[in-house]
Amino acid sequence: MTPANPNAQPQWEYNNPAPLRVVCSHPEASLSSPTIQSPPPTRSFRAQLLETIRQPLFGELLRHRAVATFLAILALIQIATAAMRRTLAPCPFAAVTGLPCPGCGLTRATVYFTRGHWHQAFTQHLFAPVVVLVLALLCAAAISPRRQRDTLCNAVESFERRTGIVYVLVALMFAYWAIRLVAGPQAALVPLQL
Repeated sequence: MTPANPNAQPQWEYNNPAPLRVVCSHPEASLSSPTIQSPPPTRSFRAQLLETIRQPLFGELLRHRAVATFLAILALIQIATAAMRRTLAPCPFAAVTGLPCPGCGLTRATVYFTRGHWHQAFTQHLFAPVVVLVLALLCAAAISPRRQRDTLCNAVESFERRTGIVYVLVALMFAYWAIRLVAGPQAALVPLQL
């Protein structure tokens, strides 16, 4: 095989079950003594899963000021609407199935939580403190100067890499949802009473 460009490094790849890649590491290297590299070892499913779980999601989202600002404004509008005992958008999952979704009651719980009504907040949804924390981080990312936002994002990403917290919270939320469904679907549909 002759390379199209005379200055390019010649490379050959073999397609067999355990491919070896032959690479000439220097353009003036002899074609009779190429370097042979083995394919990288395959990792187990568990190792791949752990690597995926530890990839930062929320910290990466916080780096984008426009996205963080949009989500913070949207969440604040939703919470303010619920505080005024209005519904901005009814839950489409509940409308179609008649069952509460994993997040049903979360806005009402957040309103109760921010007003200091802890018992009502935790009766509505246990994840209200998580929403308040996420909203605070979104607002901080939206209004902070770049240097402080980068520091915040680095801290959040580091925490995500160590704990996989986003996936843990999603799993816990679905487990909580299943428990609430077993307890009775009306457990999440208590009306807002301030």
